[in-house]
Amino acid sequence: MQMKPNAYYQARLDAGEITHDAAQTKIMNALHDLALRMPRLAREPFLPRWLRWLARREKNRGLYIYGTVGRGKTMMMDMFFESVHGIAKRRVHFHAFMLDVHSRLHAKRQDPSQAVRDNAVVHVAIDLAKEAKLLCFDEFQVHNIADAMILSRFFRELFRRGVVVVATSNTAPDNLYAGGLQRVLFLPFIDLIKKHLHVLYLDDGCDYRQDRIKGLPVYLSPIDERAVQGLSEFFSKLTDGDEALPTDIVVEQGRELHVSRAAHGVAWFTFEELCRDAKGTPDYLALAKNFHTIILEGVPQLNDIEKNSTLRFIHLIDVLYDNHVRIALSAEKPLKELLDATSAYRTQFERTESRLMEMQSQDYLLAPSSSIKQ
Repeated sequence: MQMKPNAYYQARLDAGEITHDAAQTKIMNALHDLALRMPRLAREPFLPRWLRWLARREKNRGLYIYGTVGRGKTMMMDMFFESVHGIAKRRVHFHAFMLDVHSRLHAKRQDPSQAVRDNAVVHVAIDLAKEAKLLCFDEFQVHNIADAMILSRFFRELFRRGVVVVATSNTAPDNLYAGGLQRVLFLPFIDLIKKHLHVLYLDDGCDYRQDRIKGLPVYLSPIDERAVQGLSEFFSKLTDGDEALPTDIVVEQGRELHVSRAAHGVAWFTFEELCRDAKGTPDYLALAKNFHTIILEGVPQLNDIEKNSTLRFIHLIDVLYDNHVRIALSAEKPLKELLDATSAYRTQFERTESRLMEMQSQDYLLAPSSSIKQ
């Protein structure tokens, strides 16, 4: 049975799966209104020019919904997506979408036609507009310059060809690509978003994902199958079971840090990646700025033989704690034995041990979303 967004939402309320939330209701009303307008919006490119111009007097061609984690943005967008029928549509994680765009750009730049090669961005947008009149993006975020430099031209072409966009994000449009290299060239894209999309803020309230992690262990030892399963469950609870994807985040002066697995503000690393590889304060601060939770897999017993790795681990915990970022980790030894008893860093590690103890507490894990870095 086909239902509109508000009907999906009411059905979940009636079933007791969710509780009434005034801020969510406001967003659902906007999605419901857009769903009702979708047939007309999808027809616009095929109308006579003068009728098309009149139709486009409507201010927005979609929604940009942003707010803190765990507030139900993805759930509501998915209800909207399911309610739209008879229109070519695509729902995708924004980073996965941009990987697809860059792959298509590469192919266009190999085209025998000079005109296609010179206007590859336009031609990719044309192809995508033919494939879908509705694009729903989860986790809209811009981290790298390769994306930033093409988005304005690319989305201008999508909007020109009648594509409707709905996006969820943890970041306000004005804060996208903050600190990124050559950001001044990215600013027209922010203006484009605010011109074509109705920007809605889902205000702070109950973080519904918090209830899911109550009682879950966040320090798992030893490193075995149970620990792997425990980290996987923790990740799944905080990401609504979404697929972990690679991404890149801006560190400083345009330098980027590669994150091999991330979703919904949660990043998964191995000890090798974060502590054995050369990392420093800017890297850890960038993680704290971009993610509310870090999963760290495979922490060995720390010692002075690998003193650089030991010191990086100590510093990582300091940065995450100071920025109130959650951490879940698997370790070779229990916390009291994590640092070798003969280490020269025993006194320094006492602070790390104390902080890791606090970071396992329910008070720390269930702190309001506003105190968790987005």
